[in-house]
Amino acid sequence: MKILITGTSSGLGSFLYQNMKSSKYDRHNHDKYKNQIWDLIIHTATNNSEVTNLNDLFDYKNSNISLTEKITKLKYRKLIFTSTTQVYHDLNPQLTKEHNLNEIFAHKNNFYSHTKLISESIIMNSNPNNIILRLGSMVGKNMKKNNVYKILFEELFDLTLTPNSKLAFIDHDEVLKFIEIILDKKLSGIFNLTRNDRISIKDICKHFKKIPNKYGKFFFESKIVDIKKCEEYFAINNKSSIQVLEKLYES
Repeated sequence: MKILITGTSSGLGSFLYQNMKSSKYDRHNHDKYKNQIWDLIIHTATNNSEVTNLNDLFDYKNSNISLTEKITKLKYRKLIFTSTTQVYHDLNPQLTKEHNLNEIFAHKNNFYSHTKLISESIIMNSNPNNIILRLGSMVGKNMKKNNVYKILFEELFDLTLTPNSKLAFIDHDEVLKFIEIILDKKLSGIFNLTRNDRISIKDICKHFKKIPNKYGKFFFESKIVDIKKCEEYFAINNKSSIQVLEKLYES
């Protein structure tokens, strides 16, 4: 199988590239991919940095929306796009089924979530057999040095998140396993791939006996979403969020 993966510099894209026989996408050399036919493209590249000025908006548009448009114009048989459960914003969990797009758009989301939704629309309109994975908070050996990484692997650290921020975790390896299921069962459509047991930043610190120099002021909360569709194929709740972190910490 001929596979192309975007976003391979770090995080999930880096992990998938290292664990799948694949090619990595270079956005600065897009033309070299045009005349090839890919069995699978996994589009993980994203920009989720804070938007503070007009230049940031331009970068967001290029990094998220414009790049997605370019990827969908390549020749491929199936495309998997990694989105986020944050597209649901403050929706009641009963409204977080994958097909409830009208309810999602009717509620206010942050700019990052909007770019993900626009990219989702581009992906699905290019080919209805494509896959959208709306993921929870990602962790793994290839993760960026975010708040969770600092708690697990650093001794002296400052956090940007508040102590009451709550996250639900999914491991890079779990995403890979679900992608293998997608390919084996020839699935298509949108899937919420996360777990719904959330743990606070304060409790993560307590569990791993870590004390930050200071907590941050940014509050983040993973969304509780409907995962029944995912559970038809993958026993995501056989492991808790804290067990995911323990496995990573011990590896």
